[in-house]
Amino acid sequence: MIFFTQITIQFLFLLSIIRASKKLKNKFTSGVDHIPSFLVKDCIHSFAKPLSLIFNIILRNILIPKIWKVTKICPVLKSGDAALITNYRPIAILCNFAKIFEIILYDSIYRSVRTLVSPHQHGFMKNRSTVTNLACITHSLSETLNDRGQIDVIYTDIQKAFDQIDHRILLSKLKAIGFSSQLLNLMQSYFSDRFQYVKTWW
Repeated sequence: MIFFTQITIQFLFLLSIIRASKKLKNKFTSGVDHIPSFLVKDCIHSFAKPLSLIFNIILRNILIPKIWKVTKICPVLKSGDAALITNYRPIAILCNFAKIFEIILYDSIYRSVRTLVSPHQHGFMKNRSTVTNLACITHSLSETLNDRGQIDVIYTDIQKAFDQIDHRILLSKLKAIGFSSQLLNLMQSYFSDRFQYVKTWW
């Protein structure tokens, strides 16, 4: 029975890897490992078993591989003078195997925490978006105006909010909602010792 359970878990993990690979964009872009996403997607049935072994080692040792912490930055000209660095938008490219691991981890965590997130939050929630957010606020505004009520709206634009987030605060929030110490240590490993470099061609 135990052996059967282990086989079942391994089979489900392989299916998770295959499903996660389908979420990769079918492009030639690759991270520091130089393995493009289209190749990962096309050969995922060959990659799935070794990836499952690697992912299990990561979870067992609670340590993210160093190569997965290196980000390739490709500057893309938005508009204007190409000689001005302020006219470029940075595109961050990660290793595609790391993306698959992140997708699987995210899906597992999301199922556990989605009920703890405010129903009024629309960003980064499944089946919610800027469209559902606008629909809700429009409905609320219409009801208030029909009742001759007062409406006060405050809009904020936090520049590079996710680039500047304090990881200690994020980890403390994750701990408060019940993340295990092992998962918190894995997240800490994910956040720490990250590097990036700029490449001027794709």
